[in-house]
Amino acid sequence: MSGIVKALEGVIIPALSEADSLAQEQAAIALSHLRMMSQLSDSDVEYEQHCLRKIESLAEDLVSSASGQGFTRERAESLARVLGSRGTEATRPRPSAAKRRRNEIARAIASLVEASGIDGDESFVSTSQRLILNHGKIQADLDRSRYAAAGLDPEAGTLPQFEALMSLDED
Repeated sequence: MSGIVKALEGVIIPALSEADSLAQEQAAIALSHLRMMSQLSDSDVEYEQHCLRKIESLAEDLVSSASGQGFTRERAESLARVLGSRGTEATRPRPSAAKRRRNEIARAIASLVEASGIDGDESFVSTSQRLILNHGKIQADLDRSRYAAAGLDPEAGTLPQFEALMSLDED
């Protein structure tokens, strides 16, 4: 990919006519996407493992604070089983395995939230909302920071650095 970036920077973009603003713009977009893709591929495994740890932590907090009647208890137990079934596949250095595991946990969390809307205690509903919104904000900032190199986020300059967000251990 670095060869393509060098070709765009050193040969292709300088050869484009200044009068052809569309070609200039499209080449700049292609260049920024190539840079972003290169940056992202370097951190894929670490990023997916980080996201998996964060959603596992959220799920553990939800299970430990879950309270309510039948549906809520049943879904909390189901989420606990999903957490307890930590397979070795998700710990391998492959983003796809961690992503599948993360999605499995997210589905179980969604099921618990749905059940708490039926028969969850008011305190759990409030706690789960706070935990989930906090997790979502942290994840959104991480994702925005990760993709900031694309140049599409109007507030990219206000975001913490991706590496700093990846090093946070607390939710």
